[in-house]
Amino acid sequence: MSKHITGHTGLLCLLGSPVAHSVSPEMHNEACDQLGLDYTYLAFDVPEDKMPEAVQGLRTMGARGWNITMPGKNIMCKLADKVSPASEISGACNTIVNDNGVLTAYTTDGVGFMRAVAENGVDIIGKKMTLLGAGGAATAILVQAALDGVAEINVFNVRDNFFSRAEEIVARLNERTECKVTLHDYDDPEILRASIAESAILVNGTSVGMAPNVDRTIITDTSMFHKDLFVFDVIYNPQETRLLREAKEAGCKTGNGMYMLLYQGAASFKLWTGEDMPVEIIKEKNPDALLIAGDIYDKSLPSAEAVELFDRFMTEIAGLHGKTGLKTFVISGNHDSPERIGYFNKLIELNGIFTDGVFEGVARKNTVECDGEKVNIFSLPFIRPSFVRKVYPEESAKITDYTTAVRVVFEHSDINADETNILIAHQFVTGSETSGSESSLGTLDNVEPYVFEPFDYVALGHIHGKQIMGKNKNIAYCGSPIKYSKTECRNKKCVIFGELSNGNLNLEEIPVQPLHDMRIIKGTLRELAENPIFDTYDDKTDDYVFAELTDENPVTNAFSTLENIYPNIMGLEYVNRKKSIEMTPEMYGKTDGKSNIELFSDFYKMQNGKEIEPESVKIIERIFKEIGGANDETD
Repeated sequence: MSKHITGHTGLLCLLGSPVAHSVSPEMHNEACDQLGLDYTYLAFDVPEDKMPEAVQGLRTMGARGWNITMPGKNIMCKLADKVSPASEISGACNTIVNDNGVLTAYTTDGVGFMRAVAENGVDIIGKKMTLLGAGGAATAILVQAALDGVAEINVFNVRDNFFSRAEEIVARLNERTECKVTLHDYDDPEILRASIAESAILVNGTSVGMAPNVDRTIITDTSMFHKDLFVFDVIYNPQETRLLREAKEAGCKTGNGMYMLLYQGAASFKLWTGEDMPVEIIKEKNPDALLIAGDIYDKSLPSAEAVELFDRFMTEIAGLHGKTGLKTFVISGNHDSPERIGYFNKLIELNGIFTDGVFEGVARKNTVECDGEKVNIFSLPFIRPSFVRKVYPEESAKITDYTTAVRVVFEHSDINADETNILIAHQFVTGSETSGSESSLGTLDNVEPYVFEPFDYVALGHIHGKQIMGKNKNIAYCGSPIKYSKTECRNKKCVIFGELSNGNLNLEEIPVQPLHDMRIIKGTLRELAENPIFDTYDDKTDDYVFAELTDENPVTNAFSTLENIYPNIMGLEYVNRKKSIEMTPEMYGKTDGKSNIELFSDFYKMQNGKEIEPESVKIIERIFKEIGGANDETD
């Protein structure tokens, strides 16, 4: 939503240098928009020597409040009229509240840190912490952790300008809290090693590793890490510093400063506005509905592991329904068993999950309320023309292809074009690009985009790569969440977040990282078996592998041989250049005017390197007739 600034708009801001990288403006402005508060949050690059002038200007102009980042956190405490207890102990602040010209200093960095640690599922109360640094952020963490009940904190800092100030803060904490706090010179690596070995958490409170110096790390000896250690870096740009990356490689759980920023921002926001920041909205998109457009599984009889994984996922989704009212819509794809997907559908609707597995003649309609607006969500599982003919035999003559089949379904569905309508379906749409795992013969199984005109948004499954199409850019494939075939090696995976308001659609691609990447290895079976290509496939990873074998002829037990070396091998293909050259003209020539049998014969030759036998052609002709006619549909 666009921000409309008036003469009444209040000013919130960030002071420091540098500040151009900060996400605070985006976070606070979004929060104000969500709550309908007439404030605008801006970032001002103010060097240390200009801070007094800037503060006086903001005081005079009546700015409601501001955040302070490096290097002004200590200076700001001296410029404020009042200081909070935490700011008084630390001598630093990150938040100023301006009450009619009276400036009160607070520190919320420590509050944000403690909440961020808890959000990572880590409990440090009553345990030991190793803290690196004694600057503004580190000091705020130190003070809040001691106040909240961390049992012991070892602080390490070089003997710079912060060291003497840190000595004073440590003395105050030992006097005023139950926490045992000790300050050490960072130059003694053995003391540091001993401290980390006894700690539940290691915190980098310095700027070492922050962009643009992303190749730096404050811990150069990775043997200090241990698997029970939680490593936290206050830096959030980059989101994964070298410190966090190497700690993760050592088996440590890690966290960055993004949630610390979020939660300290929420505390500041509360001080300025008196309102709770809608953290969940800022933390994560808060959709009214989740659309899952089939294929849930890769085959009609999925493995027990696949079923268990989907069960765990849907259980979590059901929990979100209880907390946020989220509604989830799931349809079957061409790889699914429709009956399996639709099982217990009436029962699970109680948990806000609506499944549509078996095609029953119409696009199923459910109406939900989104921001006070009623939205119709239609679900249509994967269909073929033969499916539709069976339901509407009297209209068989006009159901000549996939486009007419889908159109007939919509004609019998309760669709009012004047209302807000969303469709979730599983079909090929003309103009989409297929992958190796979802190939199409010609255009016989395509659905023309004009069929979807009654819908404001069409969420599609079937194609494994992200695509947005249609004359209004309202038809979208988000793609599969995993890389299933070798054609997807370079695919970027995502989910699509759609915002629909008053007929206007905005689609946002949110990148996701698959749990398993897909890699291609190539060579003869003997080469791949005797000399694994570790430059291509790292045995320390669990990525998927697709093998391209250059052997002239198929080799017995090739797959099982490679599986012993590459446990996550997904498939193999014999790459024979001579055959490829011979097949190219037939396979990639024009398909217009060819019958289904001719197209299938071309496909058979491509896959097998030889012509299909006449007896097999007769079998295929009979199958085509059984599913609805030899000249009008293929799959």
